[in-house]
Amino acid sequence: MNDAFKKFAPVTIRRSLFLLCILPVLASCGGSETFLASSRSETFVQDYNPDYLEVLWMVDDRSPMRRYQSSLVTEARTLFTRLEASVGPFGQTKVGVTSTDGRPGKIGLMKPIGSPVLITTGVGDLAERVRVFGNILFPLLNLETDAVNSGIAASLRALSSAPFSTDARVPLVLVYLSYGDDDSQVPAGTADPVEYFAQSLLALKNGNRDLLRVYAANYLPLPPGTPPTIATRCAKDTDNEIDLTPATYEDRYFRLARRLGGTTADLCQAGFASGLDLAGVKLKTLPDFVTLQGRPRPETIDVSFSSFGKQVSGPQWQYSEATRTITFSEVPPEGLSIVVTYLPQG
Repeated sequence: MNDAFKKFAPVTIRRSLFLLCILPVLASCGGSETFLASSRSETFVQDYNPDYLEVLWMVDDRSPMRRYQSSLVTEARTLFTRLEASVGPFGQTKVGVTSTDGRPGKIGLMKPIGSPVLITTGVGDLAERVRVFGNILFPLLNLETDAVNSGIAASLRALSSAPFSTDARVPLVLVYLSYGDDDSQVPAGTADPVEYFAQSLLALKNGNRDLLRVYAANYLPLPPGTPPTIATRCAKDTDNEIDLTPATYEDRYFRLARRLGGTTADLCQAGFASGLDLAGVKLKTLPDFVTLQGRPRPETIDVSFSSFGKQVSGPQWQYSEATRTITFSEVPPEGLSIVVTYLPQG
């Protein structure tokens, strides 16, 4: 080091240079040459949690539902409004429609058949999206359908196929609207069709119940001795299985909704969409831990936090040597950079 540098270099720099000069000597004092361990850093950025939502409507398309058209559009408008509010102003929704039609080659097709439409938040404003939804429904409710109600199987097929093709990472809302019971076919030997379909739907979300909400609107049982009326049977008013043979009525739509933690409603009660519980519909739960790639010496771990390039304070943390995870006392906020510095073992 020349005299000029010695004169003007800060004391701390001169000390560092001195240590750099003697450390290699100290490292070889044991009689064999070794290398000093250098620190390692791992950086993690907390996920952002954009609000995405998939919605599939399964609508009974048999002719008696024609009487329910105007009510259906009203309920759809309410649910559209609530769902879009649940994902916030920057959220994205994808909405599709299928039906109970169980004819060979038709089951689970998205509507309209031949030119299926997915309604996204990019399609106009809310009023326009509701209008498009109504236009899908009007030609849907006609006589050109199968008499067998295969709504649950249809929904499973629609979710598993293009153009809907559900994303396993994104929350899904299923809405079943029918005046009758589901009669979807299941594999031979299936003990409980509802459980079979519940497990099949959960599998589409890798078993994560938090990403699946199921709602069902259907007929409710009438008190004994009470005859059905247009008010209580707003689509098909007579000769319904729930009234004629209640002992054999399986109630699959309601049972599926309850099995998967959803809610049910009376199809004929105006405003049922306002009462559907949308709490907890979220893309995912942000992690409160990070997992290190390396194996640190626990006493050397240092954790620092930054946001947009500036150092900030962060939550308390603790390290598990068994799993190499650092768990925080609270979930770090979205976008937070977490830098873990340590000396490796060995």
